[in-house]
Amino acid sequence: MANKGKKTSIPDHVLRAKSAVVKQFLRQPKERGEHPLVTGVGIAVSPHKGGTSIHHVVLFAEAVSDAELQHVHDSARRIAKRHKVRHVVMRTGVSGALAGRGPSISPLAPDTQNVPPALAGTLGAVTAADEYVLSCNHVLAFNGRVLPDAEIVSPATLDQTVATPDRIATRSYFVELKPAAWPIYDSPANTVDCALAKMTPVKADKTHKKGLREARPATAIEPGKKLRVQKTGSSTGTTTGTVCFWHWEGYIDHSFGTFYFEDLIGILGDGPSPFAAPGDSGSIVDTEQGAKPLGLVMARVRCRGGAPPILPRSFDGYIVLACALTNVVEKLSPMVGSAIQFRS
Repeated sequence: MANKGKKTSIPDHVLRAKSAVVKQFLRQPKERGEHPLVTGVGIAVSPHKGGTSIHHVVLFAEAVSDAELQHVHDSARRIAKRHKVRHVVMRTGVSGALAGRGPSISPLAPDTQNVPPALAGTLGAVTAADEYVLSCNHVLAFNGRVLPDAEIVSPATLDQTVATPDRIATRSYFVELKPAAWPIYDSPANTVDCALAKMTPVKADKTHKKGLREARPATAIEPGKKLRVQKTGSSTGTTTGTVCFWHWEGYIDHSFGTFYFEDLIGILGDGPSPFAAPGDSGSIVDTEQGAKPLGLVMARVRCRGGAPPILPRSFDGYIVLACALTNVVEKLSPMVGSAIQFRS
């Protein structure tokens, strides 16, 4: 989709090529009737000699037959040639949210229908006034299925590390996720998966004021560079990685439905372990130096087989998806009634 006004070094003709691919495969798909073979599209930037960059439009296609994959290749090649860009088609599995077992938090919703007894995730940041904590909608609110003022406890009840976990907050504001429509290519687009929980006075006074710094979202990103990032989540702790995909958009499965997202970033973790795992949803993606928070961990997509130099040819693992923190602030601030500033 469009670049939403953010300052990036991605040339306009690359963005137009990506928009054409999205229109062909995600918004007006012809393959398999109304179910697209391609479930996501992003832009990859790789360094080149002389300090220049090579841009690729990357298509994430379901693990289909070679013949079907070749058909996607052929159609994408025609678009890429017309716009004078390179393209890559990658085999992928289902993109899914990253709530799960984790030692950080757990909303309690025992009396709510269609909600698990407990959900687990990570509290990524706290508002500057120590009033709210930030995480994902699918962690704190279950898209509205967790009742308002439901208690948030830590450690998560699934961990059973203490007999009586601390009641640290109550469910508050969340940005509602708009579900995928039918036909699926008419689905409304979401840009964030986020929610706030109002902290209890005891938690705000004793815990969240310690060791926190101001977290101003990065407003000017530079996709032409190899951007190193880190995050600290409740399941995998502190991990590092590299942003490998920009402006990702496509379908993500939650336990309560499938949703179309756009304007996400994709992160490749260092080494054999993924950048994030279930239970890490809600953690802040930061530059490795900790200077510019970029996004909020929310989902992952399984990729099988890479395309050097974007991913190793033998790659078989997860790319973690995060929504931009600038979009999170933009969506949540009107609900709170003032511009939100975070500390993490």
